[in-house]
Amino acid sequence: MFDLKSQSYEELQEKTKEELEKKDEVISQKSGEVDMKTKQLELKTKELELKTKELELKTKELELKAKELDQKTNQLTELTSQLEERVRCPICLEVPTTGPIYNCPAGHGVCSTCYKGPNSKCPM
Repeated sequence: MFDLKSQSYEELQEKTKEELEKKDEVISQKSGEVDMKTKQLELKTKELELKTKELELKTKELELKAKELDQKTNQLTELTSQLEERVRCPICLEVPTTGPIYNCPAGHGVCSTCYKGPNSKCPM
């Protein structure tokens, strides 16, 4: 390891001290790099936490909008049913898809297939 013949104890001690100082510098530098990487990781973690919170808020927002859409869909379905009941022919019970739609003397709608002319009686 060390050549004791050519170097004195003081020289060996000085070289060892220099090597230790170099290694301390390297350790200090690496420690600084680790600290910097740790801070970067902490920042990234905070960014991810913020993005997670944003996504949670957007998810809740979308859930609320989905509920609203479900309610509106149910309302439209109910309105469609009510409208069909109003225009459904009372004789064949079909919803007319083409015109004309006639009215009996009492004002009830009758499809063109079931209409028997102006003298027809009220089907109700």
